[in-house]
Amino acid sequence: MTATPTLRCGADTPRLTTAEIDTHLRESLPEWVFLDGENALMRRVETKGFAKPVYLTNLATFLADQSGHHPDLRLGWGYFEIRYTTHDAGGITAVDIACAQRFDAVLDAT
Repeated sequence: MTATPTLRCGADTPRLTTAEIDTHLRESLPEWVFLDGENALMRRVETKGFAKPVYLTNLATFLADQSGHHPDLRLGWGYFEIRYTTHDAGGITAVDIACAQRFDAVLDAT
């Protein structure tokens, strides 16, 4: 796997519009939803048991350390959730889209 460059973001990183977010969800992130009340992208993966959610958490952590952009993670027996938002910018940015796409690409390759 090639290293992912660190993605820089902050308060001056432009937020995406709702239309832009919807386009990305439709075209490249069909497993993700936009949580309007949280200004976050979220993907939930249903599994059997507890081990796979832990493995997915480890994958997300590895990718986050590579990219420098860290998601919020939730897991439990039978599920894993990952949420991206750029807190400093107050919403979804291109950095969140890129990280979600990277997560999906690696997950699809495994």
